[in-house]
Amino acid sequence: MWLVHKNPNITDIEVSAEQPDLAKLRRHGVVLVRRALEAHEVRAIRTRVEAVVATAFRENRHAPVDPRYPATRSIGGDLLSMPELRDREYVMLDSRLVAVARRLLGDDVTYFGDSCIRVGSGGRGFHKDFIDPVLGPTRGGLRFVLYLQDHARTSGGLKVRLGSHRFSSRHFGRMMNVPTELGDLVVFYLRASHTGHNVRLRALPNLCLHPKLENLVPRRFQFALTQERLCLLWTFAAPGPHIDRYLRWIARDPRAWRSFAYNQRYVELAARRGVRLIKAVPEHGLDVP
Repeated sequence: MWLVHKNPNITDIEVSAEQPDLAKLRRHGVVLVRRALEAHEVRAIRTRVEAVVATAFRENRHAPVDPRYPATRSIGGDLLSMPELRDREYVMLDSRLVAVARRLLGDDVTYFGDSCIRVGSGGRGFHKDFIDPVLGPTRGGLRFVLYLQDHARTSGGLKVRLGSHRFSSRHFGRMMNVPTELGDLVVFYLRASHTGHNVRLRALPNLCLHPKLENLVPRRFQFALTQERLCLLWTFAAPGPHIDRYLRWIARDPRAWRSFAYNQRYVELAARRGVRLIKAVPEHGLDVP
């Protein structure tokens, strides 16, 4: 297992929003969709997300992603439940982003409440979001990540292992720091090994370090973030029994889903955007008017 190496060629995973390359996704387990949105649109989204975060902190509607790293918080509710994002089509229902999903998943795209806002910086470590015991490596759900700050020249972005979706172990696959610019969208299989909060060295910015080494790098040697780290994450999937298996994995506390948006109005809204909204658990949306 290599702990440090030169960052792979980013063109290996780069695709255009108009023609996202399914073959690259299947080969590497991840694609970087360049300019899925315009930079000025992402700046406007960030302003709205900052308002969501401020309200959530006032009302104590946030929780640590991992108790070991309390500085990284997840905001309560899913993206559809946040009225501040309504005029931005809740971001994930933007027709351009849905078009990317349909080209990668097929025309029948489903959503089941799995989305969130992440704020702050925290721990590092390769992990997989889900390994389906039945499906092959190039099927199942896809994770979509939109960073609301530039990570082409700063630390704090995504690190992935190329081809890691083909292995059950998180230790295989060549590491890559993904240099997202404003407007870029990252898409990867749920079983791809990845970690957030990467470290870019000031002296050697094209060097890719294992998270264990990144944890040892003093801040003065890192490219610092110029803004607080904010990102939006959501999952789309093609229909099938794999969704039920995934939901059994993530919906272990059904009470958390009461604040996630689900009613006929949201079902119809998603349908108009080309997405099928399904109910994750019986409690899904009970507290949403």
